[in-house]
Amino acid sequence: MQETIAQVTTTLLAFIIFFVISKKLFWTGILRLIDERQAKVKADFGRIETLQKQADSLEQEYKSKLADIDAAARQKLQEEVAHGKLIADQIRDQAHKDATQELDKLKQKISIEMDKARAQLREEVVRMTIHASEHIMREHIDDAKNREMVSQFVEELGRK
Repeated sequence: MQETIAQVTTTLLAFIIFFVISKKLFWTGILRLIDERQAKVKADFGRIETLQKQADSLEQEYKSKLADIDAAARQKLQEEVAHGKLIADQIRDQAHKDATQELDKLKQKISIEMDKARAQLREEVVRMTIHASEHIMREHIDDAKNREMVSQFVEELGRK
């Protein structure tokens, strides 16, 4: 049994020496590597969080700019619609003015044509009166017959 205790003690002593040497040679290096890796992972996660915040900030900024662009586009569209209505009103007013001027010109032309027709009618009445007078002179009719013929002629002119 003494041998077993000596063996256990020797083994335990060898394990402790191995553990102390391993700790000095390997364990501190392994722990240092683990700590460095943890620090790198934390730094990477910190960088990822920073980048995510920047991405979120940019996304909000772009959304805001898109909203502003949409609002500006709607405003511009409303301005163009109002401008189009203004142009349409101007065209309608000009067309009405042109139509009124054309109507006035046509009325003036009709008036001139009516005056010409009246003048032509007067000339025709004069010609017909002269023709009737010549006819009456040729007939050598008495005074009553002359008056009757002139009255008939005047009545016929009144009907026309």
